[in-house]
Amino acid sequence: MPSLTRRELEAARLLAMGLKYAEIAGYMCIEYSTVKQHICHARQKYGAATGENLIAILISEGIIDRVPRNIVQSENCAEAERALS
Repeated sequence: MPSLTRRELEAARLLAMGLKYAEIAGYMCIEYSTVKQHICHARQKYGAATGENLIAILISEGIIDRVPRNIVQSENCAEAERALS
């Protein structure tokens, strides 16, 4: 089974929560292009054609849970990081 980096997994979890790439970028305090790169690498590792396919695979493998969109909105990156942990 392929392994994801911590940041790839974090981006995938946020994607599973229904956030868009721009929202994920803001939440993770990274560039939009970096989010795309994290998701792309994760898709490649699992042979997923789309982000939706990736999420379905990760859920079926028990790697992530689909959770409702219930994210603490924060201007502070450190606070946002703690909320996700």
